[in-house]
Amino acid sequence: MMSKNSKTFALSMFLGVCLGATAVFAATRYASHPFLHRAQKDLRTAKGMLQRATHDCGGHRAAAIQKIDTAIAEVDLAVTYADSHPQEDSKQAH
Repeated sequence: MMSKNSKTFALSMFLGVCLGATAVFAATRYASHPFLHRAQKDLRTAKGMLQRATHDCGGHRAAAIQKIDTAIAEVDLAVTYADSHPQEDSKQAH
């Protein structure tokens, strides 16, 4: 039977390995599509700024937020597509 310290250590090691693997996967995925991931980040930042704005600007702020949501969804689809069609990356002009 494992002691409490041994169980804690084993759990910590397991979680460390899982987190490390996740970080490597995320970094690799980001590296393969840096412009798409930057666009995702920038769109989410812009959305947050608009959400914090206090004036609705005649409904234009809300319309902009909806359009940003649409843009985020499109970029998410682009990343998913690019991840599932890596052979097309080599066809792109550099």
